[in-house]
Order: sequence, then structure tokens, then C-alpha cells
Amino acid sequence: MKNYYGKAKEFDMDLSIIHSLISITPERPWGLNIANYLFLTGISAANFIFANFYFIFKQDKIKNIAFLALIISFIFLMVAPLNLIDDLTQPGRIFNVFLYGWENFFTSPMKWGVLLLIFFLIVIFFEIYLAYQVFFKNQSKKQKMLFYFGVLGFILAFGIEFYTAYLIAILNSFVFLHTPLMPLLFLASAFVSGIGMLILITQLYLKFFTDEKLNISLFSILVKFLAFFAMLDIILRIFWFSFLLVFNTDDRFVAKIFFQKEGFLIVFIDMGLCLLLPLII
Repeated sequence: MKNYYGKAKEFDMDLSIIHSLISITPERPWGLNIANYLFLTGISAANFIFANFYFIFKQDKIKNIAFLALIISFIFLMVAPLNLIDDLTQPGRIFNVFLYGWENFFTSPMKWGVLLLIFFLIVIFFEIYLAYQVFFKNQSKKQKMLFYFGVLGFILAFGIEFYTAYLIAILNSFVFLHTPLMPLLFLASAFVSGIGMLILITQLYLKFFTDEKLNISLFSILVKFLAFFAMLDIILRIFWFSFLLVFNTDDRFVAKIFFQKEGFLIVFIDMGLCLLLPLII
């Protein structure tokens, strides 16, 4: 009898070892493709939200730039998923995202993102069409439909940023990112990059494709948006880093090691060059 139980236990151990071995996958750190995806979706969401300050809230001061912001939002959202496909190394794997894993939908932020990206792209497309009809064809009857698509897209734009932040914040391998501030950080950073890109593209458009000059009052509004969200981003990061390094006893030591290695990149490049310098300018 003892021999039987001993063999059964040994057999269970062998199964456990085999299960562990087949569960091991090659290490695949998130690199430049993922960073580009986050950057481009942030620009898209921020420009869509900014454009709909006119289409929803009727802020006439940004009327002349609202349609351009929609175009930027659509183009950048079209390009963003190409980074994810490239990161797969085998593009055909993209079909697996749509074919498998839906039974885990409620616990998989990546699955939330699949639907959000698809619906958001569709909404932007139809809003561009409706805005074109209203702006350039003077079809005022489509104004109400434009408003409804704006509200729906407004919600989806926030959803894009919040789901992405949630996905990053729950990474088990990187305790440095475990903070409930992450959705607000992503939203603030999206507006900094989005409004910055809108200013740059607007200036290029006026310089090379038209004889018009940049409206000073409109430029002032864009700059104020950029400055506000840059300041908000800096404040949120100060709270995040201070709580993590001073009060969070569980992750404090890991965070200190990370700051010792990457402190220059975080403080001087990220917060200084990318946030504080534009704010000063």
C-alpha cells in the first residue's frame, strides 16, 4: 500500500513538473512598438475630445480647428494598431485576438481594448462624415446626429485612455506602475502629446497648404490647454513618486532601485525636457 501511494505521489509530482515546463513562455518585454501604440492612441483620443468641445459644447473659439482635430484623431488611430501587429512578429496572429479568449472577456483588459478601438474608429469615421456635411455642405439637419456621435465618441475616447491605463497598472511584473493615479496620468499625458501634435500640424498646414495665418486667439487657447495638462501631469507624477518612495513600504525598495538606474530618464528627460520645458515655453 505504501509503495502504491509513493508511486502515485511521484506521478503527481511528475505531472506538476511537466505542467510547469509547458507553461513557460519566452520572455517578451514590451518595447518601442507598445510605447508607440500608447503614444498614438493618446494623441487620437485627446484630439477627438478637443474637437468635441465644439461639436458637443459649442465652444466657437475652436470651431476653425475642430475638423482638423478630427482628421488627426482618425489618422493616428488608424496607425496605432500597426505597432501591435508588428510586435506580434507574425502578423497572422492578429486573427487569434478575434477568434479566441472571449470567455475571459470580463477579466481581460486587452479584450476590452479590442472592442473599444474598433467602435472608436467607426465613430470617428462617421463623425468626420457628418462634420463634413455640416461644415462644407451646410446640411444643418445632420447637426443633431453629429452631436450624438460626438457624445458616444467622447465616452469611448475616455474609455480608450482608462482601459490602457488599467492594463498597464495591473502588470504583476512592474510594481512601479501599481497606482490608482494611472488613468489620470494617461489622460493628462494624452492631452500634452495630443495638443502638442495639433499645434505642430496646424502650423505645418498653414505654412505649406494655405496662405492663412494662425489665429492668435486660437493659438493662445491651444497653448493654455497644453500648459494646463503639462502642469497637471507634473503634479500627478510628484504625488505618485512621493507616495511610492516614501509611504509605500511594500514597493518602496524596488522603486528606489529603479530610480537609481532610471532616475535621469524619469526626472530630467521625461519630467524636465518633455513636460517642464514646454510649460515654460
